[in-house]
Amino acid sequence: VFRLEEGFVRYLVPGGRWLISGLFDGSGRLVYTDLESPSAGPFDLLRHPDPAFRGDAQRIALHLAADSDAFAFTIAVTYWPSTQLRSPINPRWQEKATCAVWDVKLGVSGVFDASHRALFPLIYPRDFGFESFVMNRNLLLRGTDDNYARVFEVFDYLN
Repeated sequence: VFRLEEGFVRYLVPGGRWLISGLFDGSGRLVYTDLESPSAGPFDLLRHPDPAFRGDAQRIALHLAADSDAFAFTIAVTYWPSTQLRSPINPRWQEKATCAVWDVKLGVSGVFDASHRALFPLIYPRDFGFESFVMNRNLLLRGTDDNYARVFEVFDYLN
């Protein structure tokens, strides 16, 4: 048994066995829970690639690997630093949000292993809705709001 209210952002991996949660504790940490195991977790999955980072995961996008011999996926996570505040002089965000991408593979022992692929800044700080961040192979699509205008960002995180 675990407390869902501790997780800020959640993603149920297709197939329904694993639930990924970002903890709203300033660590930038994601954990996973095995919903079919008696020792469900949560277990550590990954952290923001910068050890000095303080902030939280905001959105998760995931692409299942169809050509892998083991259960594997690529995951992208948007992060906002906890120092991200608006200034009365400049209403735009003082620090930029970032996006990090990992390849994740389920090992023979039933533990996920994540290897970091990319980290890049996000131009616009706000998302609009949970379906505004999607991934397909090496492309990410992110819908954002900027001064009441809808903007779509497309990232090829391998290039």
